Amino acid sequence: MEKSSKTGVLTFWYGNSNYGQILQSYALQRVLEQLGREPYIIRFVGYGESRLRKLVKRLLPFLCRKPSPTDRQRGFEAFRKEHFRMSPLYTSIAQIRSCPPRYDAYIAGSDQIWKQSLRNPQQPAYFLDFGRPEVRRIAYAASFGMEHYPDEDKAELKRLLSRFNAISCREYSGVEICRDLGLEATKVLDPTLLLKKENYETLQSTPPKGERRGGLFIYSLNISSPSDIRFSELREAVDGEVVVTPAAGYNESAELFGSEVEYLYATPAQWIAQIASAGLVVTTSFHGIAFSILMHTPFVYVPLKGEFEGANNRILDLLRDLRLEDRTLHEGTAYADIIARPIDWASVDTLLERMRQDSLAFLKEALK
Repeated sequence: MEKSSKTGVLTFWYGNSNYGQILQSYALQRVLEQLGREPYIIRFVGYGESRLRKLVKRLLPFLCRKPSPTDRQRGFEAFRKEHFRMSPLYTSIAQIRSCPPRYDAYIAGSDQIWKQSLRNPQQPAYFLDFGRPEVRRIAYAASFGMEHYPDEDKAELKRLLSRFNAISCREYSGVEICRDLGLEATKVLDPTLLLKKENYETLQSTPPKGERRGGLFIYSLNISSPSDIRFSELREAVDGEVVVTPAAGYNESAELFGSEVEYLYATPAQWIAQIASAGLVVTTSFHGIAFSILMHTPFVYVPLKGEFEGANNRILDLLRDLRLEDRTLHEGTAYADIIARPIDWASVDTLLERMRQDSLAFLKEALK
């Protein structure tokens, strides 16, 4: 490529505690740079007009207040300043339509950017419904966060997706939603998995290869009670220190596990280092599992229940593809049995590398 082409990425980038959110943004920027692009995060937050602004303040308080003392320890804002190129801030669909970022290509994704209802007037921004017609529009590993799209919104969804030059999703259910509309879509890896372990070792605080302190690390995302992860049973199965990093997702983060554990409000690099050095990771988080796989750390995945079960697909699909389904804690399984099973990391790496190359091939072709 003779010159670097500017590429705008519209995704979730603004949180102060969700490690997967910030690291998937980081990873896609690094991959685009490797492909000879000049990536920028399109800073869209979608406050909208005054009435919607009030709604957003209620639903997403972390957008509307200064970071808490614990969030300041995480250093997300410093991480963004160091590692992200960013567009000007857009706070409504009207604003981004009236003065769209002038890039050669737009990418929507990754993360669950298509989960919000299309009844939200700001949501079309996440479908790149702005800018010049000739700009290439690509969806990379975008997620719907649901198995079936509401029938009443399918016509509008098809209109929005029809503007894309190439569409890929992180889950098989997302591919099927697109195909149900008569649109071609490809299943690809989350951006964090496009990079290898050594790519993350360039971040400060990541331990050298082979260093593993042991102990249990719980990435407490979307957990509202210790019973959500059967904590009493877990403590009987695992000896040693317990480190917990709370993070906000579908609910606010909280110190749920009492005083017997250590709470770590890590920077993104420290969070990766904690996973890399742990003896076992237990989490409900997609990215907690993804980085456990990258770092060859044994893990147990605890699926979400109730209204958020639809978010399990992204993790279950990945585990199925990598033949790691037996790392999932079901009603009829026990922690001790899962922990006792060794993981064939050589086989996992072979399968993951094949998927990585296929996903990179999609992205390279889409950017042509």
